[in-house]
Amino acid sequence: TCCSGNQCDYGLITTYNTTNCDDDISTDTSVLSSSDYVIGYCNDIGTAIEYTSCSNGVLEYDYWVSSKCTGDATDTLTTSTGDCDSDGAQEVVTCGTAIDTCESITTSTSPPDFNCDRLEYTVYGVTSVFPAGVCSSFDDEGSRMYICESSDTMKQAWYTNDDCTGTPSITYPISTVTDNIPDLESSTIYCCTGNACGYASQISTYTSKCADESSGNGPDDDSDGSNSLPLVLGSCQGVSNVSYFRYGCSDGKLSQSSYWDDECSDEPYSVRISYDGGCDTGLEMGITCDTAIYTCDTDTTTSSTTSSTEVTDPGAAASKFMVINYILYGLVGICVFLI
Repeated sequence: TCCSGNQCDYGLITTYNTTNCDDDISTDTSVLSSSDYVIGYCNDIGTAIEYTSCSNGVLEYDYWVSSKCTGDATDTLTTSTGDCDSDGAQEVVTCGTAIDTCESITTSTSPPDFNCDRLEYTVYGVTSVFPAGVCSSFDDEGSRMYICESSDTMKQAWYTNDDCTGTPSITYPISTVTDNIPDLESSTIYCCTGNACGYASQISTYTSKCADESSGNGPDDDSDGSNSLPLVLGSCQGVSNVSYFRYGCSDGKLSQSSYWDDECSDEPYSVRISYDGGCDTGLEMGITCDTAIYTCDTDTTTSSTTSSTEVTDPGAAASKFMVINYILYGLVGICVFLI
């Protein structure tokens, strides 16, 4: 149950790897386990436990041999800070109220008249959306940007640097690029709408801070990571007749709200939030919220585009790029659904 307007009270039990009940847990002591328990919720697993209160380092709970947490409890037990097992492992109880993580959901709700300069295309029922005026870099292969020249003209510009500055080395008419997408079902450009898209960038980096050997990601030193393609905010996209999603971004928090309806107008059935600096399976997340450049009335962009080499047959380079697009971005709707 999400976004009920109420946050759960909880008790957190942390067990420390001490060998003596008198050891000081504040120095050089690792954590054996950490478990949190919702106050007032019946944990019914044949037998039943309900945590009834937590205060001043004492977590109290009722226990039933039968299920359902009904009738008189079989016993009432407590776990307290300072408790110690036969091996000398110490327990610390922390009481608190959960934070409200639903605040980012409001950023993922698009206005009814959502519109910005962008390219949309559909392959195998998966709709992908790419903003105009956002620079995307690809390791040592340069960078690219979609550019709107008029209401019915969009081009893809490639640069030899990684920040889309200066004159692009080559440009492709967008129709030529989309014609090379395998199994393309439809494509639409939205140019000179008067609005630049809001977008989020997510960089996943292998770092020692987030090392996680269980996931296979446990580097000793910080290393380069991967930069996602820009994620358009407010646009309802996804997998036709399966699941749809919308991104929101605010103050370093990226939300993915998932919906069953193709307009993303009902209540989301799930919301996943990633935090700037947070960890995910051994990767440290770097999240940036921003607004694209409006390319329709940008003289420097138009000048650089017209002075570069225009190619009508994108060949291997553009085909490779579209494969990258499809793998890294187009299938994200399926990934969101499976999550």
